[in-house]
Amino acid sequence: MIVSSRFMRQEEIEARALATLKGYEERFGQIQAPPVPIESLVEKYLDLWIEWGAIEDDAREPILARIYPSGRIFMNENRREHFEEYWGSEQFTLAHEVGHWDLHVHHGAVHQLTLPEMDPAPVFICRWNKRDRIEWQANRYASFLLMPDNLVRKVVSGLDLTRWPVLYDVRDCFGVSITALKIRLEEMGLIHIDEAGSIYRSEQEYAGQRVLL
Repeated sequence: MIVSSRFMRQEEIEARALATLKGYEERFGQIQAPPVPIESLVEKYLDLWIEWGAIEDDAREPILARIYPSGRIFMNENRREHFEEYWGSEQFTLAHEVGHWDLHVHHGAVHQLTLPEMDPAPVFICRWNKRDRIEWQANRYASFLLMPDNLVRKVVSGLDLTRWPVLYDVRDCFGVSITALKIRLEEMGLIHIDEAGSIYRSEQEYAGQRVLL
């Protein structure tokens, strides 16, 4: 059995991501400021390798990457324009694959697969908008890995997060997409964004504003 798809609480996923970061820091030194060096973490700490090549897909369901059970992350060369257009998507995709590796791959079974050319079909094919359980889990893992609580709070301390230019500056610091950053800040209770794109300091502030209206 190589794949695990059991239910996991968000707290467990965060703890696993933070354990990975801690292991990296114990070997290579503490990460003092963002961005998290995801490529170094992938290749030097986890001993996974990154390759680029063509993956056949279509416009309805683009495939950004896939991961093989031997630890090979295969990035889709055909989606280079996507990675270039959407800031942070390449880093997030790599972190997403790390999530699969940590959460879903049975490493005891993987140890029997030693050569890339011996890989069977990929365990995970990571599409742009796939929303099943393991994809959600890998996305949450990627968010915690790239935007750990301590670094986020350190960077945003004293900033006015109700201003979009400030959010884009924070996005640039972490090397993630603005969508990923918004989700992370909202789940941390640091902002709330309404459907019109107005930013509030909290969901409670937004609720109070709604009452006044």
